[in-house]
Amino acid sequence: TPLARRLAAEHGIDLMGKTLDAFQLAENVTSNNIANINTPGASQQVVQFGQAAAISSPSYAAHSSGTVGDGMVVQQIQRIHSDAYDALFRGATSSQNYYNTEQTALTSIHSSLGDPNSGVSTQFTAFQTASNELVSQTNGSSTSASVNGVLTQAQALATSLNTAASAIQQQKTSLVSQAGTLVSTVNGLLDQIAAINGQIRASTAVGDSPNTLEDQRDNYINQLSQLMDIRVIPGDSNQVSIFTNSGVQLVGTQAATLNFDAQGTMAPNALWSADPTKRGVGTLTLTTPTA
Repeated sequence: TPLARRLAAEHGIDLMGKTLDAFQLAENVTSNNIANINTPGASQQVVQFGQAAAISSPSYAAHSSGTVGDGMVVQQIQRIHSDAYDALFRGATSSQNYYNTEQTALTSIHSSLGDPNSGVSTQFTAFQTASNELVSQTNGSSTSASVNGVLTQAQALATSLNTAASAIQQQKTSLVSQAGTLVSTVNGLLDQIAAINGQIRASTAVGDSPNTLEDQRDNYINQLSQLMDIRVIPGDSNQVSIFTNSGVQLVGTQAATLNFDAQGTMAPNALWSADPTKRGVGTLTLTTPTA
């Protein structure tokens, strides 16, 4: 009948419209991938198509049995991502940053202790040589010159030791200062991760695909892994919980807070004590989330 033909034509036009909408969304996703090719932490996203639910219409009953296809739909926008790869990457970057930091500190100290021209090792060797010459002398005038040589080398060795001690003390002070800065950075990252966790939970609850939020969260987690050893545990609703390798929770629904008590300049004989009034070195503490 004319009505049936008109309904069939409208259905066909509707199918083409749905198809164009789906491919337009796929084109937008591809454009987003290209635009973020150099964005730190951005993952590739791909569109997954599927058949729309079939419909049953009386208009087609006279011509065919069963249901009629209703075209295609976008089932999801998938984020190309691997938790296993992330774990390997974070473990490697954590180790690399640890050894880089250690090397920087030791190189600074080594320049004072092992310098070939004025280091402690060189000055000690010169002092030993002068002392051996003094012991081997039997002539009075030669002995007087040798004594002066020993005194000169002893003074040079003492100066070198003082210089090295000062360098070590400066390195301690620098490390304490860096620790305070790093604690502030870590707390900022923990807060960011916890906040995005909440946004992802809300987005997932209404059926959205929080791919961009997950990329941002993973980027912050990658930065955190450069500063401390962590374990990331996936949970429901695209949530993650973060723990130290020893099992202390850093991020859940809320973030933990690190605190660093620097104790000012650290003396060479400074010791740690559970009593804050007797403590001579910096102390790192953690306030865990309440929920």
